[in-house]
Amino acid sequence: MRTMTPEQAVDGMYRFYNATVAHLAQDGWEPIPSDGNVEGQIPEPCALDDGSEGVRYSAGFLGPGQADPLEAAKALATYWEGLGLKAEALVPANPKNPRMIANGVNSSINAQYMVRKEGASLSFVSGCAKGSEKALHDKVVQNRERSARPTPPSE
Repeated sequence: MRTMTPEQAVDGMYRFYNATVAHLAQDGWEPIPSDGNVEGQIPEPCALDDGSEGVRYSAGFLGPGQADPLEAAKALATYWEGLGLKAEALVPANPKNPRMIANGVNSSINAQYMVRKEGASLSFVSGCAKGSEKALHDKVVQNRERSARPTPPSE
């Protein structure tokens, strides 16, 4: 299996979000953050299959609910299966819990959709990419510090 780069992990996660939101065909989902790239996204450590150091990324978004949450979760699980994910729709054990869940996973993404009539959320964790968590984290911090510095007025 080919190991992805940190850039591919972040970009793939946001492409998957865009495709999922397009499939849901609803307005009201949060936009991808302006720093939603490898230069602005804080990585999390993970281990690659060979045990070497890697990084992964995560993101969560809020959006509108669905009139029939169970059907929405089932439909999204079916869509994700069509994209090659192992997916399932789950009904909570507590019948008073109105939130339905769809989970999908493959080597590139772990996705979860939680939906009720009043609102929904999408959460993603990218696959593990080759890279140093410390080096990538430090780079993001440097970028944020640089952009937070006021620009001196020009004369």
